[in-house]
Amino acid sequence: MLHSLSPSARRAILQTARTAVENEVADRVPETAKTAADLPELDVSGLFVTLHVSGALRGCIGFLELQGSFEKTLREVAMRAATADIRFPPLDPDELKDMTVDVTLLGPLMPLEEPTDFTIGPHGLVLEYAGRRGLLLPQVAVDHNWNKAQFLEGLCRKTMVPTDAWEKPGAVVYRFEGMVIKEEE
Repeated sequence: MLHSLSPSARRAILQTARTAVENEVADRVPETAKTAADLPELDVSGLFVTLHVSGALRGCIGFLELQGSFEKTLREVAMRAATADIRFPPLDPDELKDMTVDVTLLGPLMPLEEPTDFTIGPHGLVLEYAGRRGLLLPQVAVDHNWNKAQFLEGLCRKTMVPTDAWEKPGAVVYRFEGMVIKEEE
């Protein structure tokens, strides 16, 4: 389903996210008419927007579930990735010229009976353990050249629990399919 997006739909998704970031960072009035006509209303569970400046991670925020329409959620997540990722200061207008945008579309969460029942590449993971919840997008394992155990350990670190928590009683691991749409760098 997700993999059948047309090139024009992919461009519209990226342009909508980019425009939302640029408007938020440059404090401009939002422009919705330009991209909304080509933007598909997708049946996705959630989405994340990842921003890089000169190749370095600069913000990544998303929702596991849409917050209203696809377009509204995409714009909200893009603006938050630019200004509300607690790991980074808000994006500066001078950084926009060196920024690239990735949008990851998420399929539904599937609880795993066996925590290693996933495939590196198409699947991202969510861990719930000891009152905490963490998520890693599918591209994280690929970008770091991780195997399954390393991906699960990285997920534990992101969740801020012991690196073997995924094996503990009470831990719940979910997988989801993710499709990454990237701007050309």
